[in-house]
Amino acid sequence: MAHPDYPAAAAPALLEMEERGEGAGCPTVLLPGIFRQMRPFEVWDPRRLEYYQRALVIAPEVRGLWTRYAGTLASLGRLRDADEVLGEGAETLSHPLERLPLLMRRAGMAFLRGDTSAAVALRQAVAAAVDRDGRPGIRLAYLYELDGPLGRWEEPAEDSWARPARRLAEFSQEHWAWNYEWQARYALGMRLSDRGEPLLAVQELTRALAIADSVDVASLQAQSYNKRGRALGKLGRWDEAGEDLVRSIDHAVASESPYRIAEAWHNLYQMHHDAGHLLKALEAGDRFLEAADHLIHSSLRWAAHLAAGEIRWKLGWHAAANEAFARAVSVIDDHRECHNYAGDYFERQGNLAKAKDYYGRGTQAYGGAAESVRHLNWAGMVRVYLELGQVDSARVAAAAHDENLAGERAIPLLPWILSREGRTEEGIRIASAWAQRRMEAGNIAGASMANLQLAELNLEAGHLEAAHAVALLADSFAITVDLVDESIQANRLVGLVLAELGDTAGALRTLEATADQAATLASARTSQPTFLALADFLASVGRTDEALVAYEKAAGQNFETTAGFSLDFDRVRYRDQHQSPYDGAVLALLRSPEREGRIPELAPWSQRRKAGALRLGRSGTTEGDVSDSTLPFMEVQSRLDDDDALVDFQVVGDSVWALVVRKEFSLLRKLPVATDSLATMVQSLIGAFSQAYGGRIDLARASFDEALSNRLYQAIWFPFSDELAGVRRVFLVPDGVLHRLPFAALIRAFERESDERGSPGLQAPKFLIDEHELIYLPSTGLLPTSSRMSSFHPGETRVLAVAGNAPGAEDEIGRIGEEWGEGGVHQLAGEGASESRVISASGQYEILHFATHAVADDRDPLASHLRFSPDSGSDGLLHPVEVSRIPFGRRLVVLSACETQAGRVFGGEGLMGLSRAFLSGGAEAVVASQWLVGGQASYLMGNFYGHLSSGDPLSSALRAAQLATRAQPETSHPFFWAGFVLHMGGR
Repeated sequence: MAHPDYPAAAAPALLEMEERGEGAGCPTVLLPGIFRQMRPFEVWDPRRLEYYQRALVIAPEVRGLWTRYAGTLASLGRLRDADEVLGEGAETLSHPLERLPLLMRRAGMAFLRGDTSAAVALRQAVAAAVDRDGRPGIRLAYLYELDGPLGRWEEPAEDSWARPARRLAEFSQEHWAWNYEWQARYALGMRLSDRGEPLLAVQELTRALAIADSVDVASLQAQSYNKRGRALGKLGRWDEAGEDLVRSIDHAVASESPYRIAEAWHNLYQMHHDAGHLLKALEAGDRFLEAADHLIHSSLRWAAHLAAGEIRWKLGWHAAANEAFARAVSVIDDHRECHNYAGDYFERQGNLAKAKDYYGRGTQAYGGAAESVRHLNWAGMVRVYLELGQVDSARVAAAAHDENLAGERAIPLLPWILSREGRTEEGIRIASAWAQRRMEAGNIAGASMANLQLAELNLEAGHLEAAHAVALLADSFAITVDLVDESIQANRLVGLVLAELGDTAGALRTLEATADQAATLASARTSQPTFLALADFLASVGRTDEALVAYEKAAGQNFETTAGFSLDFDRVRYRDQHQSPYDGAVLALLRSPEREGRIPELAPWSQRRKAGALRLGRSGTTEGDVSDSTLPFMEVQSRLDDDDALVDFQVVGDSVWALVVRKEFSLLRKLPVATDSLATMVQSLIGAFSQAYGGRIDLARASFDEALSNRLYQAIWFPFSDELAGVRRVFLVPDGVLHRLPFAALIRAFERESDERGSPGLQAPKFLIDEHELIYLPSTGLLPTSSRMSSFHPGETRVLAVAGNAPGAEDEIGRIGEEWGEGGVHQLAGEGASESRVISASGQYEILHFATHAVADDRDPLASHLRFSPDSGSDGLLHPVEVSRIPFGRRLVVLSACETQAGRVFGGEGLMGLSRAFLSGGAEAVVASQWLVGGQASYLMGNFYGHLSSGDPLSSALRAAQLATRAQPETSHPFFWAGFVLHMGGR
């Protein structure tokens, strides 16, 4: 039979007994209480009414049947029916201990119906009867009901959570009613912990633990250690917390409770996670999953899969994390609740249709945990609608969110949406009413948050005097309850208001003082926008030197901020704010044309900006990452040969710039294209390539837009093309959407070619690849020296070729063998090409060629991965974080079957991130495909290795292979050759 902590496990056997007519009615009596714990809630819960009616016929003397039946009716809004059931039960039962709970709950039901006088009269009658009886047991039952959900309505709101429980604890202790006292102390401990008072929670839970130890009840010991461990964790007392949680696991095992075992592992996982002990959290999380996965009706099951995804995400194993998240979604589908987690997952993936579907289901979900998370689902709907540009729908969803809003510090969304629509005055009225209600309720913390929102709306609307007054009010509330971050946010708003009022001195004084306070007292999440506000203001008044110092401080808060994120995909959503200090500094310099030494100053900021673009997704230590490198501008120039050039693009704000560096000179050029137009053109150009499947492309339907390619060339290359005269090799540093652009396919001109008889023929496009060798860099700081541009020769260089499931992989590796010579290529294929085997073998070879499926994920660069065969030691997904820790030495890595998962968040940086991981491991260079070419890649790859074997440098060999592929009629379309790029920039 099932353990009492997880009775849902007994349901199949009980249903079978009932069907066979066994058990003398026991299944009918037991099942309605079990149905409430079964999932999907909407399937099982409605059956309870029928079963309770039948059960009360069989066992009317069971008081719990009457109270649970009434509770079920009340949850459906049938309060009068619930009251009648409680009344009938009170008449049926005779013993005071049985009747008292029914009468107390009937009083609570009257209060819920709005009949306060009837509720008070019944409560007073019960209290008088308890006084007359005088027995401690009757008073204990009375005090217990006062602390129940239907008993606290007469208490002042600010103390209703604590006063009845304390009375019960004190009376129970006085009369040594250990079970009642344990329940009271345990409840107080949980409530104190949830309210952010963990130190007081530890005191109550220590008393609860002493009671549990004194009676040696393993289940109570497990629960007491569990909750005290969580409270100690909130105090940062990690060692003590860990000891308590391990003891909780031991007692849960002793109690043979599968639910308590899973719960204890969950809390141990959470403790290690919060402490930053990620590998310990991984181990605990896997044990949590092992314990919870068979609890098919428990919310712990989907929580365990969510935790498995969360910790793998934090460790940088994003592809494995996504698989775990997908399994969590599957359980959520089964349970039909907590849809907000599934919505979050798909929103991060950029699958807005599915995100909208899951959030929508969550707004309509029935019972269970649906009510407590309904506002989160509405908030998700708001985000999705805004992303889709459906502002009207976002407004409706925001209004629904606000109707379901709960929490002391919660603020409404509708004012923000109305503001976006230009209806700021309406938003201000709603926000003002909300702030007023918070103040009237005595909710000081909530009043501070609400007035912060109101101040921002007034500032946005240009109501500067009102914004100033409300921001000061928000600050006063924040100071009252010691909300340091909120106080700093309020003063930041004051400074911005003064700036808008033209009070430059006052604005500067306020913003500088607020920044000083933030530097020592605020969290990184508050410090960063505070320094950023000061920097932007200084830049706006032409004080560029001071602005750069403030941008430096704002940038310093980025990593602390992202390191503090737990999940909710905050790292991805934080990208714009993360990049703001670098964008601001770069823009300040770009907009200072008269500034002496502007280019040498700009170069390191550009390097850090490009490095920062992927820092969000990184996990663990930053030590040794190639993106940490910065290179003085003079050193950049000195590394260039006479026939080299470096082009560093900046897509920032609404403008596009190019920094062009030659050995003897440099120039900065603003390009004649806006960022939104550039994005549209790039996406249109590469759209044909995204219509290919497995390397097959319908050239009739996906013809290459030569005119558009030429327009792009005119916009982003022609303005400085004269300065590239005589340049053989161009080092490219893309930015934003330019990461996805196949520069090799840009058409610089059309020239009429002659036929065999010398007569003029058709106009033939001349591509950028005809003019230059192209090498991609993550940033200018990673420009290699000439000594890093070595060649590879057969006989001296061995190749490890991994044949996976990519189309044409075996043919491709066969071509490489032909070019490289017998014995020079070692192949791993099929099950032998496991992740562990590949990593183990890679140290013996100078060239690693992966003809296996690889994904470069623009939506989340750390979800990029190479897919191998799984084995007992690995999951078969090699992530960038894992790649960067493998010492590759001075080697070449080729990813010939890579495809890009395009997304709106990181704008093309997925492939650069995957390549950068190999470069971080010490690889000299990475050749990768921007899209999956399929079996046709074998010709280009064979040609590439043929030129390498002849002693050609990497960039020359790749260009020659691309030109040779283009010369073949069947592969002349840029799809077959333009997507192969050479990345350099290793240590």
